[in-house]
Amino acid sequence: MATEKKTLVIVESPTKAETIRKYLPKNYVVAASKGHVRDLPADSMGIDIEHGFAPQYVITEGKEALIQDLRKKLKDSGELLLATDEDREGESISWHLLELLKPKVPYRRMVFHEITRSAIAEALEKGRDIDSNLVKAQEDRRIIDRLYGFEVSPVLWRKLSNKKLSGGRVQSVGLRLIVEKELDRLRYKSSTYCDLKADFGLFSASLESVEGKRVAGSKDFDSSTGEFNGRSLLLEREDCDRLVGYCNEHKPYVVSSVVSKPSVSNPQPPFTTSTLQQAASSRLHLSSRETMRIAQSLFENGFITYMRTDSVNLSDECIKASREQIEAEFGAQYLAPSVRRFKNKSKNAQEAHEAIRPAGDSFRRPEETGLKGKELALYALIWMRTLATQMASARKSTTSVRIACGDVVFAASGTVILFPGYLRVYSDEEKEEKGQSLPELKEGDELADAVLTVGEHVTSPPGRYSEASLIRSLEEQGVGRPSTYATIISTLLDRGYVREQDRAMIPTFTGFAVNACMESAFSRLVDYSYTSDMEDELDRIAAGEEDSLSYLERFYYGDDGNSGLKAMVAQARSSVADYKTLSFPHFSGKAQLSDGRTCSYSVKIGPYGAYVATDIVGEDGKAKLVNLPSHLLPGQMVEADLVRILDSAICGVSQPSLDEIVLRDGRRGPYWQKGDRVCLVPKGKRKAEDYSVEEIDYLLSLPVKVASDADGNEITLNKGPYGFYLKCGDKNYRVYKVPFNMTEAEALDIVSRTSASGSILRTFDDFNGRPLSARKGKFGPFLKWGEDNVRLPKGTDLEALSQEEAQALCLKSAKPAEGGVLGKYEGQDIVLARSRYGIYLKWNGGNYSLTRQQAASIDYDVAVSVLKKAQEAKTPSSLGEKDGSPVELVSGRYGRYLRWKGNNYRLPSGQEEVDLSTALSLIAQQDARRQEEGRNIATFEGEPVTLAHGRYGYYLKWKGVNIGLPEKYKQSVEGLGEQEAVELVEKRKKS
Repeated sequence: MATEKKTLVIVESPTKAETIRKYLPKNYVVAASKGHVRDLPADSMGIDIEHGFAPQYVITEGKEALIQDLRKKLKDSGELLLATDEDREGESISWHLLELLKPKVPYRRMVFHEITRSAIAEALEKGRDIDSNLVKAQEDRRIIDRLYGFEVSPVLWRKLSNKKLSGGRVQSVGLRLIVEKELDRLRYKSSTYCDLKADFGLFSASLESVEGKRVAGSKDFDSSTGEFNGRSLLLEREDCDRLVGYCNEHKPYVVSSVVSKPSVSNPQPPFTTSTLQQAASSRLHLSSRETMRIAQSLFENGFITYMRTDSVNLSDECIKASREQIEAEFGAQYLAPSVRRFKNKSKNAQEAHEAIRPAGDSFRRPEETGLKGKELALYALIWMRTLATQMASARKSTTSVRIACGDVVFAASGTVILFPGYLRVYSDEEKEEKGQSLPELKEGDELADAVLTVGEHVTSPPGRYSEASLIRSLEEQGVGRPSTYATIISTLLDRGYVREQDRAMIPTFTGFAVNACMESAFSRLVDYSYTSDMEDELDRIAAGEEDSLSYLERFYYGDDGNSGLKAMVAQARSSVADYKTLSFPHFSGKAQLSDGRTCSYSVKIGPYGAYVATDIVGEDGKAKLVNLPSHLLPGQMVEADLVRILDSAICGVSQPSLDEIVLRDGRRGPYWQKGDRVCLVPKGKRKAEDYSVEEIDYLLSLPVKVASDADGNEITLNKGPYGFYLKCGDKNYRVYKVPFNMTEAEALDIVSRTSASGSILRTFDDFNGRPLSARKGKFGPFLKWGEDNVRLPKGTDLEALSQEEAQALCLKSAKPAEGGVLGKYEGQDIVLARSRYGIYLKWNGGNYSLTRQQAASIDYDVAVSVLKKAQEAKTPSSLGEKDGSPVELVSGRYGRYLRWKGNNYRLPSGQEEVDLSTALSLIAQQDARRQEEGRNIATFEGEPVTLAHGRYGYYLKWKGVNIGLPEKYKQSVEGLGEQEAVELVEKRKKS
């Protein structure tokens, strides 16, 4: 009896092989190629330009034994199925396998975009031939990239004296985007504008217009240059102070209009490769490389469809599964009335695959997958986004209110969600607007007196690219393809062209130099339109609409008067242009040294990094060259930093090192740290990087004595969370400007001038054991009764005000005494207390905050109402179970949070609707971060080095010492090895 011949199936990865094997008959043998099996040689160009750009392939190093094993398996098989991915790379791998294996048995392509039983069965029935157009398109991309690298990179080596540099077809365009953004930031001129906020207790409003002229806001300044457009009223602090006085004189505040408008919000399209990377970056803090690694694993294990796609199409099978699950989970009212289909908006969208979605004809809920950590978090994100596409629109209502006080008009708006629709599953974090709830108002209503606050604002330069926004920009420009985005970013970081800090992409001196050279010598190659057109032509080759050889000849030799790569390289090689000298808009080229000399300088790039060339001649008769520390970035420096470095190197001036000072982000904003001293960066026009080391050191040294008053009391300058202030005795005096070099006279002037405010205008007899007087205030006279300030009615005649009238005003505004008991609730005293933040309740061992309105009208009934609401909020509500343990929604002191198995999980701000699916997704996301914590990553001097995670990202712990990690590891420790960890600990120990 003849033995049944086997069928050999070849896929790319062992994981994919293991998954697909479950759905194939027993006589099928599955093997993995482990990626590409042939490539161009590493030590030469490998392209015969003279003979039609013929590539010279070699077996990938280390794959010889694997190829022999595949040949052996093929001999025992009666059929060969090539089941690599259905894209250019997958098609190319299959073609190269055929070229190496030369099968004598029937063969065909087996293609599928998800690994499920039905998809594999369908793929077995619908085999096809190799798509030679796809193969040729991939080969042309590889040839162009090789020509680019082997022709352009040597020019960079020669012109910039650094053989570690390289140019790339898409990488160089990505670098140009980042550098141009940084140059926009450096050219930006910040401006200051002021506005008024009116706090009416239950809501607040912003100043909109004065005498019919709209008041300037941030949108009136050009986002690229910072220039004011002049089409609105620009207010300064003095103007706002006058308006405060005007409003106090022209009260009351009257509602002049109330307009409510309904709105509808629709869900976003399903994920493509780029939008998945963007969402994973912003929501899960995953790098593009890590996102693709996790998505690859999810695909190969049968959880999602193919992850390299720029299609937003969803199959009928997916739509049916989505709609059935929505109706079962949330009810028919959450279903979109009709099927939603989406159209591609990105330029050059071309992939034939479906959008990224959960695999199969019925979707597994996240908690049913058995996934953990980051894999669960990413799957949950894809699951939620897919369901949202077929859910009903969210319905909202926005109410806009205008409030007039004479010729001054304030505006407020508030949005309420009438029906959450798809927001029940997937909130639009990118489009979310933080609003407020407005009370019921109608035209003509007079409002209670407002507390007016002057706000001073400084316009900010355009934000730097994050990984997510860079991918979005590349996609909009039509540059690159789904499979290349992660590689582009990794290359820019690995080459040292860009550094990532707090998720922002910041170009280095080397990055500026490479971009300047590329823009000057190879301007066409980094042109956005040219690179996009190149993608178009390669797409046409893939579709069989254009001849491959003709395109390669045009690219290399040129056409229609346009230079090809060969001519551009020749011209660049012969050019005598100085590419090593860098130009920056914030460096003047002139420096005043501490010894009185004026120094001309230029910033240059060399084989070992950036340096400053000066016209100061040293004792050896040569011009002085000064190296720049490698950690400095052009966009984070000011000219004072350069002068400091030059002073230290040329004049021998000993100055504090920037290395000793670290800029960090905290709850209240950026701050500097030096050893155990910290100081918030002052608010205002100046950025943190605009301060010199001396100024930072001065701020870190606070408090300092600046004067003494007439009684000999010290006056000290202090920095608090709300700004600078002088302290004299037990009184504080606000300082509005950053007080460098404050003189004794200035300090005494501030103390004496501020003390005049609040001076006594008239005294009354003590009332209820507390002193009573009339005093001068910023907004007019008021009564001071003990520690309480009592407002006087407008037009009160102080001279005619009797003792009885003053006492009546005090009683009218009086609140229950602090420490006084309002009554009992559930057998426990309700005690009124005060802190620096206002009045609050103490009851049954707990503290309960009050709103301004509650504090103003506090009595027993109000207090009981507050306590009842707090009790209701604190009662956990069960959302369901996970792994046999309840998932609870809990209200705490600082808001709602989730609790599961004794662990707490925070909710994003603005997260109104929380069901079990949302909760499980949030738990998975936060567990993914915690998963790495406590892991023993290395051993140093016999003690373990472990990973930990804090508010600012990952760090190392060794023998109780916390050791910071480089910025690239703050959000993800992928790639952090034992050796690097040991080096970081060793470096910290030495310091």
